[in-house]
Amino acid sequence: PYGWGRIVARKAGAGVKADGRKTVVLASSVMHRYGPLHVGSVMRGERMTPFGMRDSVKIRDIIAGSSLPRVLRDDVPVVRAGAVPVWIPGIRASELLRVDYGGTGVQRREEIFCLSYVDGIPGQPESPESIEVKRLKQGKQ
Repeated sequence: PYGWGRIVARKAGAGVKADGRKTVVLASSVMHRYGPLHVGSVMRGERMTPFGMRDSVKIRDIIAGSSLPRVLRDDVPVVRAGAVPVWIPGIRASELLRVDYGGTGVQRREEIFCLSYVDGIPGQPESPESIEVKRLKQGKQ
């Protein structure tokens, strides 16, 4: 789960389940408040409040606690909304991604997106999961 891969975004309806590691749910209000999504590497001293926690933690500490081999830690991508880290694909999501479907968190007009981290190594045969994602994008069953 920590090798080459890609992040796939799609619209999702209410009630979508996400594991916080390989799949997360994002309300459009996060992008409106913080900025557009982009992917980059970990920046020195960068912090994030992990999902389910109140205090921020250094992203390097989150990665170190993930049992990821040390040699791969510098290559872990971070998804940001503007300059704010919201997801470390394959490892942990931010508390900012909490979506409250029943309460005041999600407005009726607000869009919900599902982001998924799909494994894949360049030059290798595609996994059945990535083939399925392509079919869904093309509207094929």
